[in-house]
Amino acid sequence: KVDGTFPMDVETMVCADSDILVADAYPTRTDLTVVLPFDEREVRGDCILVPFGSHGSALKSIEVAIPLAQRLGKHIVLYHTTWPKDGGSRDASILSHLCYDAVCVLGQLKDQVQAAKVRLVVDLEMATDVTDGIILAGIRHRAALIVVARGQNVSRGSYAEHLRMGPIPLLTVGNPKVVR
Repeated sequence: KVDGTFPMDVETMVCADSDILVADAYPTRTDLTVVLPFDEREVRGDCILVPFGSHGSALKSIEVAIPLAQRLGKHIVLYHTTWPKDGGSRDASILSHLCYDAVCVLGQLKDQVQAAKVRLVVDLEMATDVTDGIILAGIRHRAALIVVARGQNVSRGSYAEHLRMGPIPLLTVGNPKVVR
């Protein structure tokens, strides 16, 4: 780490007892944890953005994001976008629009980040598109990385697949249970 930057090479990108592969192409194997820089030679930015939903995949993402945040001296932003329930008002509290499962995931994520003594910001909003919301949140918070868990739908339009085309380096956490 030099002057708030972090070189992107395989030897320094190691955390959580698993190697993080730095690649220039998105591998089809879902068991690999991969960061996809564009032309960046180092990770710059203020935070690590971890999007979360109601299914708990972010619980895998946070296992990688916390040690990275500690090593890079960055804070973590937990991001979630939702929409009005049953045509409800967009003016109501955003928390009132989160489903029960998303609230539970948020609680678990917050507990883990706080236990690691990493500074935490929670960003909840109503965005018209999930992928756009994640990218715009990353820009708004000056994210160094977006960290998402890699699912099974590698070639069928997963969020990770769409986010890799965005302007912020994407780190996808491998799923060792699914090898393709």
